[in-house]
Amino acid sequence: MILVFSGVLVFIVLPYVADLYEKYSVLKVQSEQIEYMGDWKEKLDELQHSRGVLDERMDEMYVELATEEEFSNVIESLYEAAQSNYVSINKVQPLASESSGKYTNRGLEINFRGGYHSVARFINQIEQKGQVLRIQSIDLESLGGESSITILEGELRLEVILLRESS
Repeated sequence: MILVFSGVLVFIVLPYVADLYEKYSVLKVQSEQIEYMGDWKEKLDELQHSRGVLDERMDEMYVELATEEEFSNVIESLYEAAQSNYVSINKVQPLASESSGKYTNRGLEINFRGGYHSVARFINQIEQKGQVLRIQSIDLESLGGESSITILEGELRLEVILLRESS
């Protein structure tokens, strides 16, 4: 009798319970997926709200950018930074400009000369400017100099980001 009971338990009841548990697990996963898909409109609304906040903050940020009309002020500020750090600018050459959306990226190539520490302060001051400037490349060459001062000559390629004029 115990042998028949154990056989029924092992061969009939346990497979039924295992099958029932597997169906329960699948049903639970499917109901979670359905619940997640049911919230898609709410999640979309949250994402759109977040995007709106980011757009507002971007609008606040580009208000502080120089416009295309103020490009000469940017160049003037580069000369002021050079002069205050005892760096002489030999040449400023505008490079190609590229417009996208509300912004214009204008390239500049600057040839300069100055002491090692003066050049370092000059580049640091450029990076700390209120305008949005990206240094693309710096090429430096040592010209020697007195024993305590190393004179550097270099070429600096910048990208200036400007706010496009509204048309």
